[in-house]
Amino acid sequence: MENQIDIMQETLEDGTLDVLKELIEENVKPLIEYRLKMERQIANKEISEMYQMEQEV
Repeated sequence: MENQIDIMQETLEDGTLDVLKELIEENVKPLIEYRLKMERQIANKEISEMYQMEQEV
């Protein structure tokens, strides 16, 4: 994490956005994609459970 902070500080000093973009793509994007995957799984499970309950009634 400290290396990332150092890279960000260097990036801001250099005025380049490419390194920040790379950091986001490598670190933030995978977390968002993982969260989205988990949310979809939860939603699909809830839909499946509701469908089963409807079938039982």
